[in-house]
Amino acid sequence: MAMAIDLDHLIVPARDRVAAARQLATLLGVPWAAQGAVGPFSPVYVSDGLTLDFDEWAAPTPQLHYCFRVGPAEFDAILGRIKAAGIANRSLPHGTDDRRVNAAFGGRLVYWSEPDGPFGKLLLSRLPDKGLVSLGFWDLGFRNVANSRRPITRAEDMDGLKLRAIPNPVFVETFKAMKANRVPLAFAELYGALEARAVDGQENPYAVILSNKFYEVQKYVSATKHVYATNILLVSKIFWDKLSPAEQKILNDAANESRAYQRQVSRAAAQRAQGELQTRGMQFNAPAPAELRRMSQIAKPVTDKLAATYDPSVLKLYNDELARVRK
Repeated sequence: MAMAIDLDHLIVPARDRVAAARQLATLLGVPWAAQGAVGPFSPVYVSDGLTLDFDEWAAPTPQLHYCFRVGPAEFDAILGRIKAAGIANRSLPHGTDDRRVNAAFGGRLVYWSEPDGPFGKLLLSRLPDKGLVSLGFWDLGFRNVANSRRPITRAEDMDGLKLRAIPNPVFVETFKAMKANRVPLAFAELYGALEARAVDGQENPYAVILSNKFYEVQKYVSATKHVYATNILLVSKIFWDKLSPAEQKILNDAANESRAYQRQVSRAAAQRAQGELQTRGMQFNAPAPAELRRMSQIAKPVTDKLAATYDPSVLKLYNDELARVRK
């Protein structure tokens, strides 16, 4: 007589066990705990007989694959939660996040990855030396070019544009490579300069363009998505060091819990803002993928030049993360 063997639990390595467990449990619609009864794990109770115990690893985590079989109604519910949370997803185990469902094998498949990564954690770990403590990254969104002269369909369309951009080397050198004329200008003065045509355009997330009413003084907005921007939630280290460990934990837990919700709200606001800008009279266009790749190639010498000035260990971790997500 065959012996009955059931799989009881799996240890899942994670960069942030609490965030990873919370995300999976929320998407699947199952119970979870930040701290399990046994061991330093954050358990997700997938079913009555199977638990995934998320274990936090300091070293780079291996890329593993976990598959869950659900019915049509459950799949629709999970996919809806993924979309509502603004989580990048794809139709294949590796590759770009195409936000599509794979229906090639008689069913439906969708893939997503663990939230955040070691590159961001490394950057944040260096802030205390500067007198700051970070509670994590919040979403600001993709920056896009808007102007009063023409839609941006290719790199050549930026040639000669008087463009207000953030005054840091990455932005300055990148737009210079596109032959745009970057205009140094305080943000508070931007609306008036656009209205007077002293400046042709600017680059910001859709929600910023909408909230500042730039649609009143600009005609075109183009989905260049040349930078993905985040906001860092910061606390003074002087203040932080006065808190007890329990108080620090409360703030960290609250920041971790609100992070996913903030990103969901921010990305939904960006989608609404894009539509609202068109309603307000702006002409919207998305450059073809091939043209966006050309822009990346034009900017590559800038990337290479500036990368050579960075800490090699940080650059390696950044490139490793890029390679991982591009597989």
